[in-house]
Amino acid sequence: MKDKSFEEINILKLLVYSLSFITICTGLILFLLLPILKEYKEIIIKESIQNSQLLSTNKELKASEDKLNLLRKENHTSLEQFKHQFDIQNFTNFVKNYFQNVEIKSLDINQSTPYLKNYLLIQANIKNPRVLYNFIDNLKQYKNLIQIDYPLILKAEDKDIAVSFPIKIYYIDSKK
Repeated sequence: MKDKSFEEINILKLLVYSLSFITICTGLILFLLLPILKEYKEIIIKESIQNSQLLSTNKELKASEDKLNLLRKENHTSLEQFKHQFDIQNFTNFVKNYFQNVEIKSLDINQSTPYLKNYLLIQANIKNPRVLYNFIDNLKQYKNLIQIDYPLILKAEDKDIAVSFPIKIYYIDSKK
C-alpha cells in the first residue's frame, strides 16, 4: 500500500494557512511588544536626561573642587595658623620684639564668632610708626591666626608714640 497523503496536499491552502499563521503570530508579538517598546523609549529618554544632569553636576563639582584646591593652596599658611593653640607667653615675647612697655589685657568676647578664642588689648609704646607696620607685616608669619581690630589708637607722647589696639585670635579648639 502506497501512502497517498502527500499527493492530496493542496499547496495553495498550505501557503495561505502558513501566511495566516505567520501574520497572526506577528500581530500578537507586535501587540505584546508595543507597550514594552513605548516604555523602553521613555526609559531611554529619562536615562539620557539623567546622564546629561549627571554630566553637568560633575562639571560643577569638578569646578568647585578646583576652586577649593586653589583656595587651600593660596591660604595654606592661614589654615596652618588655624590649627595652633594660642600661647600668651610666646605672643608676649613676639610683641616685645616690636614694642616697649607692653601691656596685654584680656577683653570679653561679646560676639559668637566661630573659632574666635581670645580677644586681647595691646597697649605699648613705639619710637617710630614704621615699627607698627613691621609688626603688622610679621604678624602674618606668626604661628597663630591673628586679626588686628579697630580702633587703632596712636597718641603722641614726649619721646615716643603710645599705641593701643585690640586683636582677635582664631584657632580650632582641639579639646572638642
